[in-house]
Amino acid sequence: MANGRGKKQARATESAVKVDVANGIQFVTLNRPERLNTFTLEMFESFGAAIDQAHRNEKVRGVVIMGAGRVFCAGLDINLFTLLHDKTIHNPTGRDFLRMAQEVFIEKIEALEKPVICCWHGVAAGGGFEIGIGCDFRIMTRDARAGCTEVRLGVIPEAGGCHRLSRIVGLGRAKELVMTGKMIGAEEAERIGLVNRVVPTQADLKPAAIEFLDQFKACGPLAVGLAKKAIDRSFGMDPRAGLELEVLTGNVLYATADAYEGYRAFIEKRKPRYRGR
Repeated sequence: MANGRGKKQARATESAVKVDVANGIQFVTLNRPERLNTFTLEMFESFGAAIDQAHRNEKVRGVVIMGAGRVFCAGLDINLFTLLHDKTIHNPTGRDFLRMAQEVFIEKIEALEKPVICCWHGVAAGGGFEIGIGCDFRIMTRDARAGCTEVRLGVIPEAGGCHRLSRIVGLGRAKELVMTGKMIGAEEAERIGLVNRVVPTQADLKPAAIEFLDQFKACGPLAVGLAKKAIDRSFGMDPRAGLELEVLTGNVLYATADAYEGYRAFIEKRKPRYRGR
């Protein structure tokens, strides 16, 4: 009986984060629509495993993160607050959880040397917002709303919200969004540079994400990946250190087969055939 329940629970956990690969794109779908795709502890594990899968699969050139149902993600499952709510200041369990959330939402996505797009529809609040700002790009439906709402619950966005948002929209706007916890619409999100594209409806998100990622397929995958890493790592660096990082990173690429292929394709006036080597 215990084994049967374990298998049933494992199937439910796996289905809460769906992974599909098509035409070089890995689609990761939060699939808990009856609970507004709020994250459980098991979903963190499954989501992190999905990003690891994209890292291992050489055929994957980019990742799209979506949500099933009427919203993208409303944040954490309320049951997780019992884990975090400890009346003592010394709460190592809570700190371990928050570090794990940062690893999944920020570190794994940043370490993935492939472009990652997050598609927001309906609501992207709390942790759902932080997933998006951990990604490289964001697409949003015209009627969606997004925001760091944690201060309205008496806490702060700890899964990268305070750290990452200012890098995207600037310090002043980041403070306004984080410290008020307000939700904003697509028009304002696009105006302040929070999202890269706005589309009419939820049905338009996937085609828009595919079209966006198709831009990268014409480029060398090693170059795209290292460009992402150089941009992320050099942000906030001393300018000379950032420039030196560009030199060291770029120099590595000149020795690759892809660089030679790009050169030959340019000379021969044809499309390059990159192999990620």
